[in-house]
Amino acid sequence: MMNIESIFHLLIVEYRLTGKIRTAETYMTTLNSLKRFCKERPLTECEITPGFVMRFEQSLTERGLCRNTTSFYIRILRSVYNQAIERGMIKKRKADRNLFRKVYTGVDKTIKRAIRFSTIQKIFNIPIHENTPQAFARDIFILCFCLRGISFVDLCYLKKTNLHINYLSYTRRKTSQQIRITLTPEIRELITKYQSEDKIYLLPFLSSECTQAERRKDYLRYSSQINYHLRKIGERVGLENPLTLYVARHSWATAAKESGMSTQLISEGLGHNSESTTRIYLATLDTNELDTAHQALLCRLSKSKSQKK
Repeated sequence: MMNIESIFHLLIVEYRLTGKIRTAETYMTTLNSLKRFCKERPLTECEITPGFVMRFEQSLTERGLCRNTTSFYIRILRSVYNQAIERGMIKKRKADRNLFRKVYTGVDKTIKRAIRFSTIQKIFNIPIHENTPQAFARDIFILCFCLRGISFVDLCYLKKTNLHINYLSYTRRKTSQQIRITLTPEIRELITKYQSEDKIYLLPFLSSECTQAERRKDYLRYSSQINYHLRKIGERVGLENPLTLYVARHSWATAAKESGMSTQLISEGLGHNSESTTRIYLATLDTNELDTAHQALLCRLSKSKSQKK
């Protein structure tokens, strides 16, 4: 029989080989926390008891991790354990059905990350010297907002083949959902401004000549750098909470709702407790109606800049 660490490593390799890099990273993070708790000694299946799982949860809490994070780690441990049973790596025991019953494996609602549309306008219009890291960060934030809250990982991996004459289309990496967005002047201007010279990728984050692992590192590096400068911009416009790329996603959903879009056109959204619920809502949307409502929203953003001039 394999020890728990070996099972983790086997699954991590499988996820990497199938392109599920983010999943592999979260499994490795959980394994490192588990090894830290066990003081680096090998963990056997017999040691995985309800008491062990409760103590592991407590150790995560004592490290200052929030309840959602500790729940995430516990769910990964549970997934690894269950997969090991299914593959015959460890024997199923009668006590297994109660193994995770006394620990928290749910998901708490997180603090709302959205900012008001008026604040988006402030960020859009804030005076920043061109060709600086802060100007780049601001423009990428606005581009994420204009592309209906596109996640930064999807933005980074956009290819030139995703750009068409009148629209942009791509497949969400997280959910495999097909997205199509009509190009507006605001979107065209930002894409043209930062269009990459790479033969494959649309924007200047990734290189087709790099390995998959190197591209993943570049994505994380750009995400960290942009978020650093966004926090500075957030301070300038008086935000209490950090401004990050993910705020653009939540803010688009909130602004869209406040502008009158129906809950059929937006998934309440980005506020749903699960991605599957969001996918069910978005699968029924009329793209033309969504584009019309979205363009009206971006028109308001452009007018705010025109009025400033």
